[in-house]
Formats: sequence, C-alpha cells, structure tokens
Amino acid sequence: NHYEMTGDREFLKIVYPKMESMVRYFINQTNKQGFIYGRENDWIFVDWSEIDKDGTVAAEQALLIEVYKTMVTCGSVLNRPIEYYQTLHDQLLENFLQHFWNEKKGAFIDSYESGKNHVTRHANIFAILFDLVDDDKKESILKNVLLNDKITRITTPYFKFFEQDALCKMNRQDIVYTTILDYWGGMLANDAVTFWEEYDPTKSGKAMYSMYGDPYGKSLCHAWGASPIYLLGRYFVGL
Repeated sequence: NHYEMTGDREFLKIVYPKMESMVRYFINQTNKQGFIYGRENDWIFVDWSEIDKDGTVAAEQALLIEVYKTMVTCGSVLNRPIEYYQTLHDQLLENFLQHFWNEKKGAFIDSYESGKNHVTRHANIFAILFDLVDDDKKESILKNVLLNDKITRITTPYFKFFEQDALCKMNRQDIVYTTILDYWGGMLANDAVTFWEEYDPTKSGKAMYSMYGDPYGKSLCHAWGASPIYLLGRYFVGL
C-alpha cells in the first residue's frame, strides 16, 4: 500500500529482506497443499468471533495468498526473482478455491476438515478485498454473507473495517455510510470520546465495557477503530 501510494522504491529496498525472512518462516509452517496450519498450542487468531478452527483455517490461507502476491509485486519492482513466490501463490489459490469454497452455501467455509461447513464473514471478506474470486463469486458472497443477517455479525471495529472496505469495492457505499453512522455513531451516542476495541449494539450499561472475562477489560481507546477516516477519504471524498 505504501509503495502504491508513494512510489517509494527505496523503502521497498530496505524492507524486502525482512519480508523474505518472514515469508520463509510462514513457508516452513505449510503442508503439502501449501496451507499454513497451527502447531500444537498455537493461538489461531483472526478476530473475536466464533470461527471454526478445526484444521487449516480459510481466512489464514487468504492472507497467505495475499502475502505471496505482495512478494511478487514488490519483487518485480526491485527486479528480484519472483517465480518461486508466483508458484506458491498459484498452488495455494487453486487449493483454497477447491477445498474451502462451498457451492451449496455460495461462500467460503472456515474449515473443510471439520465437516461443519461453518460460514463466517472473515475469509469471504478477504476473498473480495484480495480479488481471489471472479465477479460471480463476489456477488454470491455479497448476497449470502455480507448482506445475510443470519451470518454472525462482526463486533470489533478492527474487522468491521475490512467488511466496509469489501462493501465499498462492491460499490455499496450506501450500506457503508449507514454503518458508519449506526456503528461508529453508536459508540459516540454512548458517550465515547475515542473508539473502542469492541462495540456490540445489543449491550448496554456496564456490559458495554466488559471483555476477556473482565467487567472493565475492554480498551476504550483502540487505534484499529479509526478506520472511517480511511473509508471516507478513499471511497467518499476520493483521495
């Protein structure tokens, strides 16, 4: 994102070696299908949501696909060899679509190993943001996930951002504008002066401030909650 918005090639030269060492760490934790997986006692975290984490998790694979694409893009700018990352990208994308896309659900499931065919918003949001699917699948995700109230809603401003970003890419700024007013505005209506780590409109009173099993465990000044600045600037003002 930084390079695309600035053309700062010198920055890429500085960070690319660290990018490569980090990706090598990821690759060492992949299986023969290219899926990244959790080891015993690993904490698999995507968001504070009831995601099916039995075996490999779809949202993590979507992120790794984007990692490989980033290595190809940045490596190309720096005239570095990119064939290895392109091969990993293509293999993982193919297996991701084959194993996690559920035609009956019209969406990506969290885990194909558990047999639960559980759908949450997270992998489906990434699939739109990272252009992992064609237009037909994007429309299916929009209908069956993003606009489906039966799919568990996201309650963290952190991941609410990704959802709104995906909706904007689908030209649904009408929904995003309403969400900014209702969701972020809902915090303001509850006397927030900074944005919170989590906001659940169904909670009131002291329950609004509880998290992690602690009645006042929630951060009430969470940087990840400030994403309307980006959304309004990019998709509404057009900067």
